[in-house]
Amino acid sequence: MHKQFDVVVDAVGVQDIWENCAAFLKPLGVFVTVGIAIKDYTWGSMLESLWLMMLKNPHTPALLGGVSRRLERVTALVNEESMRELGEAVNDGRVKGMVGEIWEMEDVKSAYNVLLRKKAKGKIIVRIGG
Repeated sequence: MHKQFDVVVDAVGVQDIWENCAAFLKPLGVFVTVGIAIKDYTWGSMLESLWLMMLKNPHTPALLGGVSRRLERVTALVNEESMRELGEAVNDGRVKGMVGEIWEMEDVKSAYNVLLRKKAKGKIIVRIGG
């Protein structure tokens, strides 16, 4: 038998991990996710993600093909205080952004394609103007 865990944290939102977590998450374990990673930037994919995150995943019983583990979703609320704290953490050097690539405005389509392929290794920066 494979090792089973008390908690699994999915920081990307991979649906396959949730659907198969009974194999590695204890029966009373908790699966924590940030939501569902959309497949592509279309209305259909966004609606599918909403369907999975809001209805199917948390409410489908195992008897009907759902997952027999507890699901918790984590979201961040943006407010003035949390933005101030984040700004201070950046200014103090406790939080650092990772710049992946810097593109010129005339190459914005190429930059967008990197984003769509989910191959970016850090933030994509597009220079606007001189």
